[in-house]
Amino acid sequence: MKKFWLAVSACILTLSCAPSLERGAWEEDTYRALASLLEDRDNRGGYAVFDCDNTSILHDVAHTMMLYQIENLAFAKAPEHGFTDGLPEVDAPLPGIGTSAREEGAALSRAYAALRARLDGGCPLWEIQADSLYLDFRARFLALYAAVGAHYDYGTLCLWEPSLAAGFSKEERERLGRASLHHWLSQGQVWEEEWVSPDGTRRGTAMKGLVVPDDMKALYRALSRAGIEPYICSASPEWLVEVLARECFGLDSSRVFGVRFQERADGSWAYDDQVPQPFLEGKVACIDRFIAPHHGGREPVLVGGDSEGDVAMLTAYPGMKMGLVMNHFRGGPIEALANAHDGRYFAQPVCINARQRIRQAFTELPSRAGGCYHSYEGVPGADTPAPKGYKPFYISHYGRHGSRYHTPKMLSRCYPRELERAAAQGLLTEEGIRVLERMKAVYQAHEGRVGDLSARGEREHRGIGRRMAQRFPEVFAGRDSVRAIATHYPRCQASMRAFIEGLGADASAVTADAGRQYFSLLCHEYIDQRALFDDVSDLQWAIRESRIDPAPLQERLFQDGFRPDSIQMVLKGIYIYGCQEEDLDFPEEGRLFDFFTPEELYGQWSVYSDVVYGEMGPSATFGDQVVPTAKGLLAQLLDTASEAVDAGSDVAADLRFGHDNGLSPLLALIGIEGYTERVPVAGSFLVWPSFDRIPMASNLQMVFYRKAGRPDILVKLLFNEREALIPGLDPAIGPYYRWETLETYLRGRTR
Repeated sequence: MKKFWLAVSACILTLSCAPSLERGAWEEDTYRALASLLEDRDNRGGYAVFDCDNTSILHDVAHTMMLYQIENLAFAKAPEHGFTDGLPEVDAPLPGIGTSAREEGAALSRAYAALRARLDGGCPLWEIQADSLYLDFRARFLALYAAVGAHYDYGTLCLWEPSLAAGFSKEERERLGRASLHHWLSQGQVWEEEWVSPDGTRRGTAMKGLVVPDDMKALYRALSRAGIEPYICSASPEWLVEVLARECFGLDSSRVFGVRFQERADGSWAYDDQVPQPFLEGKVACIDRFIAPHHGGREPVLVGGDSEGDVAMLTAYPGMKMGLVMNHFRGGPIEALANAHDGRYFAQPVCINARQRIRQAFTELPSRAGGCYHSYEGVPGADTPAPKGYKPFYISHYGRHGSRYHTPKMLSRCYPRELERAAAQGLLTEEGIRVLERMKAVYQAHEGRVGDLSARGEREHRGIGRRMAQRFPEVFAGRDSVRAIATHYPRCQASMRAFIEGLGADASAVTADAGRQYFSLLCHEYIDQRALFDDVSDLQWAIRESRIDPAPLQERLFQDGFRPDSIQMVLKGIYIYGCQEEDLDFPEEGRLFDFFTPEELYGQWSVYSDVVYGEMGPSATFGDQVVPTAKGLLAQLLDTASEAVDAGSDVAADLRFGHDNGLSPLLALIGIEGYTERVPVAGSFLVWPSFDRIPMASNLQMVFYRKAGRPDILVKLLFNEREALIPGLDPAIGPYYRWETLETYLRGRTR
């Protein structure tokens, strides 16, 4: 009996010490802080307050409801009100579109009336959605949404977006909201679509989908079990958040606070002036007035948020035990809290879409904003073991030259002439002076070295060569011949020499050659390269004008009274010279990238990433001109490989050293994963981020394996030293393809 009670006691002890919260995907420090808060008995009877959108859930209930209304043509009062309810000063021109809210609203009303008449007349919705009038309507709507956000204050946006549901009865509105929530939650993901009008004059990014993370559901449950009451305090409409909170978190309406409206006589909406509205500082007022009194006036023990709109409630309470920041890498005050590391604020990274994944990548390593100028990171992936008995015996390789000095054209084109002109007139700000001095330092570092491989570039290729020899020693132990070729550019020849040095190959076994005769093979002079570059350049400036607001940057550079000939060219120059700093090992202190805010730097990178994709990627816009230029190179890879797999060959490796506009089309022609996305150039940065696709020293390695006594050969592809697959082509096992299958497929790509 004594043993029995000991066992029971042990079981009780084990249960009492078990974590109150499921481990899930929480960051280690964040998880420990939450577990400690839940286990602290002093917190019982307390409460936690969370934002809804992008904190408790992924994405935004009000925004997705707007998209649902657009896609289902579900507006009640919009035609009469011109889609402008809640907007003051509707006759002012709006940024990005040039027309006023009144004009845009009238155009939307006319289109909606015609589209809705067709739907009410029995035309299928799917047929209407394919019509050019509908495509213009949805793109125009998103363009107006972006313009409202840019022109008016946050409170106006929080009123205008929900006002699109005005005119419905309470029951109709809740039914519509529930249908929207169920639709988007059923998708199980959040994704982006680019909506562009048929004439190209209106565009916008539609972020679709809603996800309720299992970790947040578990946290709400764990808080309730620990005697800590969870609340939601949101800037979305209260009636809509109530539906979500009830169905996804089991919260009744008494624990949900959102924006409340009152209906005017004309059917439009206004804020309910009898209650504080829970956005920005209003969230604090809401907590103090409606929540704290139910808990003896105590401050919340836990507050969770994700944006600048949540900073006030995250910082208002000295007695708060923990601030949980769902970090979407937005920059500004909210990210400062995420990075506080003070034992009070804890961050949980959230990447629900490509934009946030890119921003996270920039936060981890800011130099990635250099795009195609970003230095090679040199982080190899793990090797999947080859089938038993198979050993590597030959490698076919193509490498882009390493980090380099700028080319003469780029160095001259981006020279800070306008900054110098302003300096001569005494019209540069202090920040402008610092930028000019740094740009001049970058320019001076190029003296006698324009276009050359930098010391960093040498290190990159020496490291790749060394890792190849260490990773595949059997290749170079079994065969003694290495063949290497490079274009006539000194940076490619220097890359080749550094690589061979790292490889450690016996000089007598290496046949290295370089010259102009290899340029056409390794760099594929485009059929009409200049015309292509001109077309991409024209597109670049259109993208830049639509994406980059130069006004705040101009104010930081120039004093009143100076207007540069092209502020966009000035900003491009700062960015391009800033890209060069990493390649030349410039000190990080005072770097040009720091002139831009994180959002501004992201914008500069995104424009140039689109340009690179247009010039050398598989774009829907220019890809049909670009990708086929690699056919000759791919045929040469296959021919040399066919010779090398012969049992009598002594060739261990074929090495090639060229340029980004040689490697990138080759990767696209082969169909390497990450290189198969065919989208328009504008906006391509979301699916083809240049810092990941074609950084300095990018390389392709095809590693050949065979087994003694077996005729079949296996091939593994490595892109930037990481295993890569070809979507749509089945490997024999893991990342290993049968050479016979791979060669047949690739030969077909050369025709």
